[in-house]
Amino acid sequence: MTLWRCWSSLALWGLMAWGCTHPQEAHTIDGDRSGALSTVGLERGEQRPRADAKFEPPAGRVLHAMGQWRKGNDAFIAAINAPELAPAAALTLIHVGDWGARTWERRLLGVTRGIQQEVQAGRILNVTLHLAGLGPDSETIGIDEEIAADSEDGKRYEERIRDVARVVSKAGVPAYIRIGGEMSGWWEDQTPYVFPVAYRRVVDMFREEGAHNTSFVWCYMPAAPDDFDDVSAGRPKWYPGDDVVDWFSIDVFTQGDFTGPLGRGRLRTRAGRSERFLAMARHRGKPVLINEASAVDVALTPAREDGQLDWDAWYKPFFAWLDAHPEIKIVHYLNVDWTTIGNAQDRGWLNADISTNKLVLDRFVDELRDPKWMHAHEVHLLKGAEDFFTTPNLDAEIARLERLLSAGGEPRRGPARGRSATAPERARSPR
Repeated sequence: MTLWRCWSSLALWGLMAWGCTHPQEAHTIDGDRSGALSTVGLERGEQRPRADAKFEPPAGRVLHAMGQWRKGNDAFIAAINAPELAPAAALTLIHVGDWGARTWERRLLGVTRGIQQEVQAGRILNVTLHLAGLGPDSETIGIDEEIAADSEDGKRYEERIRDVARVVSKAGVPAYIRIGGEMSGWWEDQTPYVFPVAYRRVVDMFREEGAHNTSFVWCYMPAAPDDFDDVSAGRPKWYPGDDVVDWFSIDVFTQGDFTGPLGRGRLRTRAGRSERFLAMARHRGKPVLINEASAVDVALTPAREDGQLDWDAWYKPFFAWLDAHPEIKIVHYLNVDWTTIGNAQDRGWLNADISTNKLVLDRFVDELRDPKWMHAHEVHLLKGAEDFFTTPNLDAEIARLERLLSAGGEPRRGPARGRSATAPERARSPR
């Protein structure tokens, strides 16, 4: 271990110990300085009073949105072919850590242009800040320890987070901010008991930068361990606290993520873990956002008979699952042929592009015509959203970054630091 890493680790654990005992700095979970996450009542169905979250759809409505892959999104919009059913948002993803030879300024320019395009298309924002980077062997390197400890590298990452916050604040539309992706999955390389501290710091940065057009999202994926609500010595393993989490979020891909036997105890299935996570959301009085849903295990083809089988296997139970969980208020469908995506091929993911099969497409569109679904032209109805539709102001930031890059003035990135896996496979999600 390098001297720097030793110092960073000592500083981090000192910060965590101090933060959990100092009466003015203890991390809140229930908004009351208790420092502990109560799980009593989760299995009994006990719930907190439910208040509408920031940018939540009206009662009985669900916001329709799409994924992050431009080709799939274009095919999705073209296949639906109905402006009144246009998705209200698409996903924007960015890794705060270093990413190969691409400098932060170049990546920030791409993200800023992408956000501008989303706003110009009439959509609101959903931005994921991955607290990780890419190592020399394409392994994922978590940076939550550096951010939590406010280390030398942590300050560098802090400036990047503030860059994104300033861009989002100038977008002129509401924005959901997912911090840390699917936080407890090994593919994110986040640190138990440290991640909540880093998450809270990110929220503070956005608020300090005046990005008040934001609503913050805490996300789980049922391929990850069943420990999202664990607490040790009053410190939560993953949950950052009610005062910094506006939305719970869950990502589902295979049929087993939301259908089939639930199991029990340590033998819970993926579906069982999903149900327990949703129970936690209800218990804490939080709405649920599905950031990523995609039928990765049905292999859509043009054949009508295949479409019927695929509809019955994945889509029909998926929409039934949504109906059974009124706490789910936003759904992003990732319309992607995963056989064309490199690491998805390695996982055996298949074609989930609904434009492939007319029967699936027609039934999907029929679902979207249900009055419960909200679309792009209705985003003004979201809770508190009317105050955050303003004139976008991104041109100056884009011009500044373009000048910097055209002048060859890209600052050199520092060396990649952080925890990393020992094998390249760490960069691949098992989803």
